[in-house]
Amino acid sequence: MDLSSFSVILQVAIVLGLIVFVHELGHFLEARRQGLHPALPVFIPFLGAYVAIRGAPFDPWRNLLVAAAGPIAGGAAALGVLLAGDITDSDLLQALAYTGFLLNLFNLIPVRPLDGGLIWHALRVLRHGGGAATPEAARARAMAGIAIYVGLAGLLLLGMVSAHVPQHRL
Repeated sequence: MDLSSFSVILQVAIVLGLIVFVHELGHFLEARRQGLHPALPVFIPFLGAYVAIRGAPFDPWRNLLVAAAGPIAGGAAALGVLLAGDITDSDLLQALAYTGFLLNLFNLIPVRPLDGGLIWHALRVLRHGGGAATPEAARARAMAGIAIYVGLAGLLLLGMVSAHVPQHRL
């Protein structure tokens, strides 16, 4: 492997690692804002990362906000990479921004343990009237949660479209 290939691999690892770190930091900071006691992010090489929150009672609205905070922060990090790619005219940074948006959008798939699975579990509880003072308040929160989920997915998809680097190899 020559030095330029190693440099590209290092750049990819650093940028994607930072996007994942910012994603997890979003969960961590929102959990702290909610009065919880999260552990620092734990990274599992080649699989991802997570923030453990132990001993917190189930609150669907709070859980929804903590779960959504990761993709929101990760999407913001990917946007920062996209802007840096635009400023420096770097196809590599634009492609990494695309990957960052894609990873955060993938994380919204409604399957546990992904953030989307946690969000949809909270939405099911809220939709059925749980987790709020009144069933009407819970349903209103469920509608707000759906708006957060759909809006976030739409913004991440828009980011992917904006960051797409056309390939002229075909």
